[in-house]
Amino acid sequence: MLLKDLLSAEHFIGECPNVEFSRISRSPNDCDDSALFCLIGRSFNEKDFISKAVENGAGIIVTDIAPDACDIPVAVVKNARRAYAFACSALCGEPQGDMHIYGITGTNGKTSTSYFVHSLLEYCGIRNALIGTTGIIADGERIPFPPEDSGVSQMTTPDPEVLYSLLSELKRKGIYHVVMEVSSHSLVLHKVDPIMFDVALFTNFSQDHLDFHKTKEEYLAAKMRLASLACKCIYNADDATFFDIFKTKRSVSYGTEKADYTACCVRNYGVNGVSYLLKYFGAVMRIESPIGGSFTVTNTLAACALGVEIGIYPETVCDAISAVRGIPGRLESIPLDKTKYPFSVMIDYAHTPEALDKLLSSDVFAKRCGRLITLFGCGGDRDRTKRSIMGRISAKYSDKIYITSDNPRTEDPIRIIEDIIEGLDEKDDYTVIADREQAIVEAFGECKKGDILLLVGKGHESYILDKSGRRHFSEREIIENAAAGKYKKGYNK
Repeated sequence: MLLKDLLSAEHFIGECPNVEFSRISRSPNDCDDSALFCLIGRSFNEKDFISKAVENGAGIIVTDIAPDACDIPVAVVKNARRAYAFACSALCGEPQGDMHIYGITGTNGKTSTSYFVHSLLEYCGIRNALIGTTGIIADGERIPFPPEDSGVSQMTTPDPEVLYSLLSELKRKGIYHVVMEVSSHSLVLHKVDPIMFDVALFTNFSQDHLDFHKTKEEYLAAKMRLASLACKCIYNADDATFFDIFKTKRSVSYGTEKADYTACCVRNYGVNGVSYLLKYFGAVMRIESPIGGSFTVTNTLAACALGVEIGIYPETVCDAISAVRGIPGRLESIPLDKTKYPFSVMIDYAHTPEALDKLLSSDVFAKRCGRLITLFGCGGDRDRTKRSIMGRISAKYSDKIYITSDNPRTEDPIRIIEDIIEGLDEKDDYTVIADREQAIVEAFGECKKGDILLLVGKGHESYILDKSGRRHFSEREIIENAAAGKYKKGYNK
């Protein structure tokens, strides 16, 4: 094929070379004479990368960094990442063209809201796939894509070479509806530029990912790129940031105050769930969910708004939301023998200050008869400014805190813990145990009747990332082993 068959003229600066190739690669080590090499990124020496690609036999270079000289044809484009996404899409036959794709973005609530939407479609008999933080679910089953042994890491929004291949595979299986978590990273990196989303849903906005975006303004601008890629926008009117942006745009709102879809007469039943009246365009219906927390009101409300907006009967929406019994890693309870262990253990993915504050202050814990013991850490190689904030929030609501590791990556776990402790006072009851497994086992052993042990940060994840790489780590398994007495005197690997 020729490059001009994959990309329209709007991508190019100057002429497009007429060179045949059969595949594209963004790794200079994965090139031969059949490959087009796309040079993207800024964290490398472009001359070295081009030299390596030429040495390995690449047939043509596509780049937005015009080289001084090159021994093979070069196509200079306006934006290499954008061109790469469109090329991957075209190679896969542009599968998104006749699919219905619902994009969900926001600092918190993406995963829970997308799971509700996925379950809603499934309840209606609409075959659909969910692509997001917890992986890929198609027709109700989790699928490994790419394969776990491929060496390609799972991302909230997959890279273009994975994403469009996945959409093509889903389409081949007859799945034309896709619910997708859209990360701010993917929007800045132009991964989803070739997609026109049926709906873009905005959950909320707060501080996160400042290691990547540098400022909150850049982070917000990244999120808002999704609005330009969608036919319809639905936003959370309770979030002042989104309200100010969307109040002059054609869009649909949801919220607990004045909105197109409003939740009123909210009743919280702690661990037994929530209920509320949904008012929209003159109609009223009751929504109930067995999942506790005020955030469940917001997340189900968002899913209801999207469901009705795409044409699902309101009564069906109501029944579908009530049928969702739980979301993996989102305030998920771990079953215990209550005669032996008369307390509760819950897992949640909260890893931002706002998410932690909403979690710990939620009505789920308001009526507890024992202590709230919170175990958490902060990720390494990420925004350091939020660590002390999260320490302060945990102390505000918890009776006891265990500070530990959470994907330290290349950082020293102790240094991360020290950053967290800066947000604490001497009067706060906390214990530092850097080894997360040991911390969980010791916290479990401390629990008494009526206590709630809340493991925060890992959620659905079944791994931990540290200097040695990625290794298996399941909090559920650790709790189950602790309950089975597999740790001698508290902790013993």
